[in-house]
Amino acid sequence: MAVTLTEAKQYVCTLTTGWRFTLPSSVRSPRGWGDGSVLTAIAKPPALYIVGKDEEPAGDSAETLGGGLSRDCYLGSGGKLVVPATLREVLNWTIGRKLAVTTEGKAVKVAPCCHPRQCRSCGEIAGVREVIPGLYLCSGCWAKYVADAKRKARLRGAIPAPRPIPLR
Repeated sequence: MAVTLTEAKQYVCTLTTGWRFTLPSSVRSPRGWGDGSVLTAIAKPPALYIVGKDEEPAGDSAETLGGGLSRDCYLGSGGKLVVPATLREVLNWTIGRKLAVTTEGKAVKVAPCCHPRQCRSCGEIAGVREVIPGLYLCSGCWAKYVADAKRKARLRGAIPAPRPIPLR
């Protein structure tokens, strides 16, 4: 099958619960990958390479992938791909991780991108903390969120407004 790609692009997706991520249609369609397609996932940490079943990677990706742990996987509806269990441990990815999807020859490369502890709101990486599992916010965005939540609670009457201090 001939694959023609116009230009190299990078797409960003997220590893969701169930160890799934979405391959963009602009990556799937030229390769003829549709719902139910059997693909081969090859782990070369920190990246995962995906090729069609029984398809040999070409060019630089063939040399890169030599000796990588490979498993078959299925492309689900909407381009969802589940990372096989045996590859999860090797890759050491975590749920909520941002992944960059690029093409390398006949292979599709999926690798972690962005800082793992990056503010979900503004993108800052300094002073970031996990406020709930998988959600990282910097101190500035967290302060804005808390102030807004308090303001909304006051409007609902859940929290009394601060009383003015009497002057003597």
